Amino acid sequence: MTFIQTGGLSIDFPVTENGMIYFAATEDCTIHRCSVSYSEQYYETYNGHTGPIYKVRCNPFWHSIECPIFMTCSYDWTVRIWKTKDLSEKLVCHEMTNKEQVNDVQWSPHTSSVFASVTNDGRIEIWDLKKDNLNPLIIHFDTNPDGQKVNIPKTVVAFSRDSPVILSGNSRGQVDVYRVNGLEHVQVSEKD
Repeated sequence: MTFIQTGGLSIDFPVTENGMIYFAATEDCTIHRCSVSYSEQYYETYNGHTGPIYKVRCNPFWHSIECPIFMTCSYDWTVRIWKTKDLSEKLVCHEMTNKEQVNDVQWSPHTSSVFASVTNDGRIEIWDLKKDNLNPLIIHFDTNPDGQKVNIPKTVVAFSRDSPVILSGNSRGQVDVYRVNGLEHVQVSEKD
């Protein structure tokens, strides 16, 4: 797929039976639903962000071929949750004190409604959309030995598949490991 007049910044494949569909996030604030079989056109284009979209991530639990759920993060300070059937976002996640770009997002491999995001001001946010879709459950900033907040931009975040751990990387090339507990609960249904 060639993105005319723009660059692709992130690609993700939903877990489906045929593996033919993928989502591409672009510099021009759009997400495209594409097929590996048809390189000349998009199936759908999703609009809503007002800045380049750095990541697109498909939910590993909501992956039916008819309607995968995915999320995106952007320079516009937001994380947006999308349902494939709808061309506009279902939910905009933005903690009000965040005035920086969101660089990465990752769904929890253990709970369908939990995700983490990292931003340019050095924060990690952990959200649980079932418990509260307006505010993150956790906002964490690293601190120096004097207790002062460290504002090193976080660039990547990942959940461990085997233990209650989140890792994040920053613009200085450092990787930090954090233990998290209490994020597990019953999986949400489509009604939720």
